[in-house]
Amino acid sequence: MTFVSTMRTPLIQGLRMIFTMWQQCIFFLTFFLFIISGSIYRQEMIRLFKRIYKRQELPQLHTVATHHLLDVHNTKHIITRTTDQEESPLEGYFCGCSFNHRNCPSTSSDMIDIYLKENVDIQLQLRESINQLKILNGDTHECEKYIDSISEQDRLVLIVNDRFGREIIPNIHTFRKISAIYIYDNDKTIDKSWIKQFKKVKGIFAESDELINKIRLDQESCQRNKVNEPLTVNILNMNTNEGLSTSGINGQFINSQLLIDCILRMKFNSTDKDKLISLCKQQYENNTTVLNSIDEFEHNYLSDHALSWYTRDTFLYRMLNKALRVQNIECLFLFRFFIQNIQQQLEQNQYTSTVRLYRGQRMSNDELSLLYISNGEVLENNIQRVLFEIDADPQLHDVKPFADINSYSAFPDEEEVLLMLGSIFRLENISMNEEGIWIIQMTLCSDNDNQLKPIFDNLKKQYGDGETGLLAFGNRLHDMGKFDDADKYYHRLLNELSPDDHQNIATCYHVLGIVAFDRGDYELSLEWYHKSLELKIRTFGLNDRLVGNSHNSIGNVHLRKGDYEKALESYQSALMIFSRVFGEDSQHVATCFNNMGHVYIEQKEYQKALDCYQKDFNICQKHLPNDHHYLGESHNNIGDVYERLGQYDVAVEHFDLSLEIYQKSLSTQHPNIDITLANKGLVYERKKEWQNALMYLEQAIAILRTSLPTTHPMITSVEQDIQRVSTQFS
Repeated sequence: MTFVSTMRTPLIQGLRMIFTMWQQCIFFLTFFLFIISGSIYRQEMIRLFKRIYKRQELPQLHTVATHHLLDVHNTKHIITRTTDQEESPLEGYFCGCSFNHRNCPSTSSDMIDIYLKENVDIQLQLRESINQLKILNGDTHECEKYIDSISEQDRLVLIVNDRFGREIIPNIHTFRKISAIYIYDNDKTIDKSWIKQFKKVKGIFAESDELINKIRLDQESCQRNKVNEPLTVNILNMNTNEGLSTSGINGQFINSQLLIDCILRMKFNSTDKDKLISLCKQQYENNTTVLNSIDEFEHNYLSDHALSWYTRDTFLYRMLNKALRVQNIECLFLFRFFIQNIQQQLEQNQYTSTVRLYRGQRMSNDELSLLYISNGEVLENNIQRVLFEIDADPQLHDVKPFADINSYSAFPDEEEVLLMLGSIFRLENISMNEEGIWIIQMTLCSDNDNQLKPIFDNLKKQYGDGETGLLAFGNRLHDMGKFDDADKYYHRLLNELSPDDHQNIATCYHVLGIVAFDRGDYELSLEWYHKSLELKIRTFGLNDRLVGNSHNSIGNVHLRKGDYEKALESYQSALMIFSRVFGEDSQHVATCFNNMGHVYIEQKEYQKALDCYQKDFNICQKHLPNDHHYLGESHNNIGDVYERLGQYDVAVEHFDLSLEIYQKSLSTQHPNIDITLANKGLVYERKKEWQNALMYLEQAIAILRTSLPTTHPMITSVEQDIQRVSTQFS
């Protein structure tokens, strides 16, 4: 069985396109973080690097990066996960926990993981700095198993006693997620020499007060030492011809930018603040210190206090930065008023002249290699010292705001500049100086940058320039492949609409049908589509464009169900309406030809299918950029026809063109990528190139399993293809 691309729905045309452009740079970067400025800072940072580098092994930092363009969602207060724990000095217990201080390199989330004999006093002291304590008991195998279950993006601080430490530390010391280890044991005769080979071990402590004080001091040091702060980034490659291994890079960047844009333009509902407060209290229900801070925020927060609150050592930066890093949709949705307030304050305090900003950073080789093509040069140390130099001109039109926040900061003695979420920088140069420090030179870009303007012009078309709402937010989530989240916000909108708002209610029914369709629940999808169609006909009449949308979508469901005559009937009804409303050379008409081609494929009328797909492609070429995902769909479908006609080499050419476009326009987990991969695998099966066939089918199923329910028909079909091809090896 081969696959056709996702049937098109004109109402929801999520923009997943990116242009491949090249002038003088490889990367663009977007940051939401503090940069320290000042002419003296550069040399101070270099001296600091030297001192730290001699004193200790630099901890590995995790950067969620793709390839060749950065989209940074964190500020100086990145949501890291630090662990400060205490363990009872009893043999065989492991203690791992996480402090949530904003600048600690080892922080990544609010969760704290502890293997420890219960000690209420110690737990109460830790609660002053830690949100959650989870007490576990077990052997080394169970401890390692639990550590393995923690995300690579998180960081743990472990507390163990001497005997247990000797067993487990050699096994976990090199784990990236382990940032620091403390040994807590009341036996003062312990030989301490063994820990010298493990740089992450901070010492052996016999008293709990001594241990806790050390942990707190280390966290305070992390707060002041900005070079330790992790960066979470996405990368946009503006000049890549790489294969599918980077297929999601540009799509992830664009999806991220679209989500930010949508959030910043959404109207705030006052009840959402109450929901945020409730969420925060639930998150920190056992932490008296944080609950007091939440109460203060609830009763005293004002919009012009956003920067002050953000720079304080409170729950806000932890939850917001983590939400940005892991894309916690509900949390970001509720935090949107706070993000908007930050933007407003930055605009009010915008720099008035060009400034050079600096940020010291320690990055792993893997992270740095995403930015730097070493031309075969070997990087000897796993952790590299990096200094960002950023030239920022506030006079650029449509540049994201950035401001000196000293007067608002909880650290007024530091020269700090905050750059707004979604700011974009061009990477100009990367080089290593004579002192072994990487210098990364960047320039702040505006949305009107010559290379970026086509991208942002298309972004603005999707939602317009005005205020966005729940429908636009749900559409954005749907286009990101977050179907459950999209369904949630569509239902929320449906519940908020007036019973007399027939048009928007019909639209909600329709988009809920789309989500059900993408989940593979075709009966539920038909139910929503028919409810939408009936309401549209009552409201607008038989020949309205919205009625055409419903006919087209109903045809999609019938096609998936194998009801080909019903599908063709629905598509022809849509085609008649679209031709009358938009003209015969419109994208809506192209959509109908695309979908009718799918029916002819199933009916084995391949020449009719090829004619439909070619009409679709010709129309789309007139209206869309070269890298628009619709053109990728057309190439996939044309390749499918040629495969069925036995012209395998021509089919592979079209599948490769499809993947090349998807690489630049869709997110990693988009089902269209899986479809084309599977189709390419099936071509190689026809050619009896079993190894290639299995390789592409396995790539397809790997992505499908991350984006669709396990019961989805596409997963079942590809699994059957893999099983069939695998038998050829035996």
